[in-house]
Amino acid sequence: MIEMRLLGELHVVRDGLAVPLPASRKSRALLAYLAATARSHLRERLCEMFWEGPDDPRAALRWSLTKLRTAVDPHLVATRNHVAFECSDAAIDIRGLCLPATATTDVLEECATRFRGEFLESLDLPGCFRYQQWCVGERERFRQAHIAILTELTRRHGVTEAALRHARRRLTIDPFNDHAHAAVIQLLSSLGQNHDAMQQYEHCRQLFERELGTRPGEPVEEARRRIGRQPMDATTPANVAAMQPAPAILQAGKHVAPFVGRAVELDAIGAATGPTLLLGEPGIGKSRIIEELLLRATGPTFSGRAFAAEMVRPYGVWTDALTGLPSESDRTRLFDAVVQRLKGTTLVAIDDLQWIDEASAALLHYVVRTANVRILCAARSGEVDDNPHARRLIRDLRFATIAVGPLDEADTRALAGDDDRVARLSGGNPLFALELLRSGANVEAAPITAIIAARLAELSGPARELVAWAAALGRQFDVETVGRATGMAAGEMLGALEKLERSAIIRPAGDHAYDFVHDLVRAAAYQMATGPRRTLVHRHIARALRETHDPDGALAGDIVHHAWLAGEHALACEAAVDAGKRCLRLFAYAEATNVARRGLQIAESLSGDARLTVEMQLLYVIVMSRTPVRERIPYAGRIAESTETARRNGLAKTAALGAHLLACLHEETNDYSGAAEATKQSAESSRGADSATAALSMATSARCLLVLQRDVSRAEELLAQAQAIGIPSHELSLGLGYLRAHQGRAQEAAPLLEEAFTIAASKQDHWREWIALTRLATLALEQGDTQLAMQHCARLHPVAAKMHGGSEAARAAVLESVARYAAGEKVDIDAALARLREIDSKGDLAWVLSYLAQIETDRTRARSFATEAVQAADAVGRQSESVIARIILGQPAKASRDISARARSFLKEKRNGRTRTRTIL
Repeated sequence: MIEMRLLGELHVVRDGLAVPLPASRKSRALLAYLAATARSHLRERLCEMFWEGPDDPRAALRWSLTKLRTAVDPHLVATRNHVAFECSDAAIDIRGLCLPATATTDVLEECATRFRGEFLESLDLPGCFRYQQWCVGERERFRQAHIAILTELTRRHGVTEAALRHARRRLTIDPFNDHAHAAVIQLLSSLGQNHDAMQQYEHCRQLFERELGTRPGEPVEEARRRIGRQPMDATTPANVAAMQPAPAILQAGKHVAPFVGRAVELDAIGAATGPTLLLGEPGIGKSRIIEELLLRATGPTFSGRAFAAEMVRPYGVWTDALTGLPSESDRTRLFDAVVQRLKGTTLVAIDDLQWIDEASAALLHYVVRTANVRILCAARSGEVDDNPHARRLIRDLRFATIAVGPLDEADTRALAGDDDRVARLSGGNPLFALELLRSGANVEAAPITAIIAARLAELSGPARELVAWAAALGRQFDVETVGRATGMAAGEMLGALEKLERSAIIRPAGDHAYDFVHDLVRAAAYQMATGPRRTLVHRHIARALRETHDPDGALAGDIVHHAWLAGEHALACEAAVDAGKRCLRLFAYAEATNVARRGLQIAESLSGDARLTVEMQLLYVIVMSRTPVRERIPYAGRIAESTETARRNGLAKTAALGAHLLACLHEETNDYSGAAEATKQSAESSRGADSATAALSMATSARCLLVLQRDVSRAEELLAQAQAIGIPSHELSLGLGYLRAHQGRAQEAAPLLEEAFTIAASKQDHWREWIALTRLATLALEQGDTQLAMQHCARLHPVAAKMHGGSEAARAAVLESVARYAAGEKVDIDAALARLREIDSKGDLAWVLSYLAQIETDRTRARSFATEAVQAADAVGRQSESVIARIILGQPAKASRDISARARSFLKEKRNGRTRTRTIL
């Protein structure tokens, strides 16, 4: 017999015994979703709910199902295409909740006892939008059901203590409801507790004024009038007792708990020769071991920590190491600067590795490979498997894994001050022992979360108020941010912070910053607030962060998180655009894609032109990220649909951007006809936009047509129109440079391309830096200047390094190989060609083969190069390369009104006998 509790923390009982569930939060959320929905789901649907992204979602689903089977078999049923939780004979608490109007009082009382907390408490997955959206909706549905049950029970019990108990409970889950406050005030008054009634009214008034900026409504005022307008007497015994401070909480140590035992773990860490990972359950002491080793270190150290909240913070673990580094550095130089800053460091410690972001993981990988420094990390066992970046790090770098288990009895007693009860109940878990010691609670069996929650419940006044706000921030917090969000007076806030620090709930984390002593404490503090209260807190935080001076957009990822949880969807989408573009600037392409995907899901809540505009900006982030094109091409259909809708709605700028994105995707997939058509559409759409947008779009379209070697006359017209507008840009310089090169005017083309590169570099536009330098290198080769070409290639390599995730580095290497081959150096040109074929860069392959056919002195190899050049050029419509290769082979060129200037020049030189290239007939 299986019993499952979904109201409160997920709990499964089989035959009266608690069933251990997987540590993986996603696996537990999957089980809860299957049980709550009580129907069969397609595997693809579950993958979209929990594992949408570039990694293998089906493999992740299989792994989770394997972990769950040991807990709930035979109820978990999985076929090739479907997964379900068969629960016909399972007792699930959300089943059979009766409507208040039809149920007896006894049945309603029983239903009320099922609500041990909110639906799937602490099982949020903000990074899994669809699951989180479902969870929030269900949570609100069951909250309303709970309110209805408590309201009816309050009515049925009349003027009794039982009615008051139900009314107070309703108030805790519906704190901004006038009728809920009025019911408590009326019951207190009717029970003869007038001072308590007035105190409840004052609490309501202060709450509404502080949180909502308004006064209580008429139901509350009417309830107050019924108790005769009695003033509060601060000297009455009841009020004197209410104003007493909460009992002092015992704490072992000021900020750091005593360090006991761990000889085995310390010996294992000392014996490790490479990066080391501490694995264990929450609260087992991993962080304390790291703290101790940092304290014992004889030289400089660096420590960082990942945070659980699903916020977009590229390099979040390395925030301190990145402070002061120039943001305009490319990715390789950024990593090198961090390694240089770590020079002389004896220990780098990273805590909570299970929550590391992709950019931080990439930087840690680089540090391990290039820096002579000791690496020590810690992670929660089980949860680390939910994070593909952490899994790859551990696998690729071959971390030495050390399991951190419970303290033995002697060490536990030493930590607990020989307290038998604490030593016995804690089971050797240090955090559990300390929480039992601090709480002084006389409990015989309670989970650590309940012990922490009970201790937090003893807080009162500003400290209780502040701890919920700090927990909602989801990370280390500074005094200024908390003050701006809460509006709390400085003196009151500092007093509250001091009390929380004395109570071993928070601890200093740098200048004017604090952190919770453990993430379990933060989670418990967050759960103290009800759903509506948390919504309000997140709204205040989002707006406070938006008003903060943040020219680099570093807070945009936090704003996305808080605005979405607050239901501020428009603000969340705007922030997602800013966060995505910041990620692009920081070369954190995976994070850029993830935040843009999340923004697109949130944008589904918007409507009209506002939705179209923000969606296109988010799609821009996805297309411009240097993730593999196979991950971006599925968005082509959405871009095309949104572009057409924007065109119909007269949104010229949005439509032009959409057409440009389609052109980029078509070009990357070697669909040059589609790219050319989309480019023309972009130019036409821009005509209704403002002058700057129109000029930029026209220049971009012209440059694309020239790169694609399509409709050159149209490209020339567009460039002329863009010049006439009179707004210079790197795209205009690029387009003119390409046009002059096409016309055979190389001396005019080179300065324009250099100008485009300079402007692009100043704007950190790495893609256009790449385009400018690549054309300069090929132009130099076409002019026979191999040394200049190699100089341009040397400039090209660091730009390619900035464009992490694409094929630019490989293409730059091939271009340099071609230049060296042309200069007479010994180069494996066949290997370079094989690399171009491997990355399927047909346009580059056509140019390289055509060029090699011109300079190759071996007749057979030259014919082979030219033959393949014709095939590659014709496949992608590169007319210049096709014409030149056919001439070399002695074949007639295909009829075209748009043979490039280079091909025309080649034909002219050949006819006049001045060509430098051997023509093979």
